[in-house]
Amino acid sequence: MLNEVKLALRLKSAIFDDEVRGHIAAAIDDLRFMGISVPDSLLPDETPPEQPPPESYFCQGKKADVTENSTIETEDEPPPDEKPTAANPRVKQAIILYCKGRFGYTAATDAERFIKAYDNLKMRLHFQRGRGDAVE
Repeated sequence: MLNEVKLALRLKSAIFDDEVRGHIAAAIDDLRFMGISVPDSLLPDETPPEQPPPESYFCQGKKADVTENSTIETEDEPPPDEKPTAANPRVKQAIILYCKGRFGYTAATDAERFIKAYDNLKMRLHFQRGRGDAVE
């Protein structure tokens, strides 16, 4: 999630990573306070991502592990007994809007526009709960 927010904020360096992580955590806390389900996988990681181990390869942008019998197992689909932890795209968009509304805009009107968009989306997600359109 950190990289997605940084891309939306047009940040390339890691100088502001701690501030962005704080905004992501605050957005998640605000969404959860409203009863919106946000998977833990979106919580900002406190440590930089590790380098992949040497036995891992990347095929078409997807991580793949080569097993002993030389077959390739990709991480496209979770095993049948695992529930996917991918977030609703609207939840990710809400987090991005929250961060854009609170990070680095000097013009108050830009920040207000993003905050208003975040609040509107948060309300839609809140009222959508339990109507068959699960927000998970």
